[in-house]
Amino acid sequence: MLPPTFDANIPCLFIAGWLGGMGLIANALIQGVQAIEGIAKKNQRAPATRLDVLIVGAGPAGMAASLTAKSLNLTYRTIEQESLG
Repeated sequence: MLPPTFDANIPCLFIAGWLGGMGLIANALIQGVQAIEGIAKKNQRAPATRLDVLIVGAGPAGMAASLTAKSLNLTYRTIEQESLG
């Protein structure tokens, strides 16, 4: 079971969405937002040459995470193996 901040047992790894055990779209959206908000609260910004967040997967959780990262002015990249949309 993941904590409310979605921290995994590996430092700096957060899991949300389908991998977090919540397959429903609404729950995945909420988890994506909560994961990024948790990262932002840690206030550990990366150096200018690095990303604050790498979002793997552009499903509902990934897209919500991407939009939240953008709204919080985090430097981020979203990667997806399939085409978007």
